[in-house]
Amino acid sequence: MHAKILNQDADTYYNEGIGLEKLGHYEEAIEMYDQAIKINPRFDAAYYSKGRTLNELGNYREAIKMFDQAIKIAPQFAWIYNKGYQEVIERSCQAIKFRGSDLNELGNYREAIKMFDQAIKIDPQNADVYIRKGYALDKLGNHREAIKMYKKALKIDPHFGE
Repeated sequence: MHAKILNQDADTYYNEGIGLEKLGHYEEAIEMYDQAIKINPRFDAAYYSKGRTLNELGNYREAIKMFDQAIKIAPQFAWIYNKGYQEVIERSCQAIKFRGSDLNELGNYREAIKMFDQAIKIDPQNADVYIRKGYALDKLGNHREAIKMYKKALKIDPHFGE
């Protein structure tokens, strides 16, 4: 087969993946991106789209691998593909924060603090995480540390809670 025909086939799978992704059929979209990549292993947009879809599914590590591959193939588009990294960071931080909040609600404050510490490592400028960690510390009777967390939150966002 000629390279032109192969690239058309890859584009067809890629476009079908885009359509499936928009419909929320993420697993099927990934299969289409995989087919496109199998035909054209240098298809940077297919790697990026697969990464974006994996991110939607919460598979952050694999998503980052796909963004890395897209940038390796097409470094001139790194500024576009780096947007994917930011989305992964935000989503993983949110997931961890919500897990910590669930643990807070269950009264499992020590485990909640561990979750909030992970979220802080991912996004140290998230005032909400410091507030939630402060709450857990306060519930454990560690009022000094709780106050430190509240102060950090206010330093990041002086209008937090208004």
